[in-house]
Amino acid sequence: MARDLKTECKLAEKENMTTESKRKRPARLIFYDAQGRSGIAAKAFDHVFSILREAEKAIEACECEEGCYKCVQSPLCRDGNQIFSKIGAQLILRSLVGLEIDPESIPVQNEGTSKFQTVVEASYVRPLDGTQVEIVDPV
Repeated sequence: MARDLKTECKLAEKENMTTESKRKRPARLIFYDAQGRSGIAAKAFDHVFSILREAEKAIEACECEEGCYKCVQSPLCRDGNQIFSKIGAQLILRSLVGLEIDPESIPVQNEGTSKFQTVVEASYVRPLDGTQVEIVDPV
């Protein structure tokens, strides 16, 4: 199942912008089916908590320091995995599954080459009429 579920990756040219973008938007994680349209992304949402928890465990267990193909990189990334962060992935996953994050345990990171924020806090998105949305309180 894991090889059938993909995520988007941010292009280095967008992450490392040298001019401020007027098109700031909320950060998002987009999951989609690999070729073949098996519907695995829709099926995965029935088990999203356990999938995210297993991903967090896999990253935590990986012995690499900065991220590798076993934990956060993808051999299919068209941008050569220029933009990735093992620590960032761990923090996002820990937050999504409700695990405690100790700010003191987060190593100081290089600021990178981007001088501008390209991500803003998400605003409320109204569901389509007739669509039932399940709201789950964080653990």
